[in-house]
Amino acid sequence: MRGRLCLIASAILCELFCLQAILVLHAAAQAVAADISAPSKSLTPVTAVECRPRGGLPNFFAKAKAGGDVRVAYLGGSITAAPGWRVFSLDRLKKDFPTATFSEINAAIGGTGSDLGAFRVGHDVIAHKPDLVFVEFAVNDGGAAPEQILATMEGIVRQILRANAATDICFVYTLSEPMLPDLAKGVFPRAASTMEAVADHYAIPSVHFGVEVNRRIADGTLVFKGEKPEKLDPAATPLLFSTDGVHPHVQTGHRLYADVLARALADIQAAATTAAPHPMPEPLRADNWDADPDRAVDAPRRLEASHPGRR
Repeated sequence: MRGRLCLIASAILCELFCLQAILVLHAAAQAVAADISAPSKSLTPVTAVECRPRGGLPNFFAKAKAGGDVRVAYLGGSITAAPGWRVFSLDRLKKDFPTATFSEINAAIGGTGSDLGAFRVGHDVIAHKPDLVFVEFAVNDGGAAPEQILATMEGIVRQILRANAATDICFVYTLSEPMLPDLAKGVFPRAASTMEAVADHYAIPSVHFGVEVNRRIADGTLVFKGEKPEKLDPAATPLLFSTDGVHPHVQTGHRLYADVLARALADIQAAATTAAPHPMPEPLRADNWDADPDRAVDAPRRLEASHPGRR
């Protein structure tokens, strides 16, 4: 009995330590974010299209078609953490490439944005040697300043490519209710529009799940927010997407997201770029968050070095 109690106590202490570590990382990320040096610039909204293939995912598709072990990472917030589009998309890849052995790197943590993502991408993603990384922070970065989003998203990209230039990256954009008016006007919301600058610079393909959602709202076949019935019918018309205006229902909204991604991946594969290491261009921002490996410990030093006397 004493040994069992010790095991339980050890497990509880481990959970508390992990939670404390996450809180420390988040605090450090916010401290650095508060002191992004460049001034804000007016942002030109990007035209809303479902998929921009750009440089494609040539290394991933080449490896998937050849067979063998393929690792797919999902870096994002609670929408990605849910057993929805992440799970469905991996199942679809297994079906499309039956000779490959796929493994998932689940690096999604609810309530976190690209600021914390830049701090943890090394431990949660890069350390597991991914072949493809999906990055999803458009909703949780919705209130962040464009200059911060540029710095953090570019930091994520540069850390991944610096570790292995053959790793492919794909930006995926989810949405919440406040973002619907922009999509109805035919443009991406602010966070996604900002992330597109990073995607353009590094030739990263991007997929916006919200374009299809907006189309279906407009034609009356989808209700974005409503009370969830006792039994949710995924074949109903109109389709109930969510209850809270943020998190899609797994049976309906997440299925729609997964269908959009499957369609987009087919378009990206058709772009047929040649497998090769990705180039590392000059950074968009000198203050991007591609920094020392121990980011949590290093953040206070970097902040003090760039802004003496500030905390």
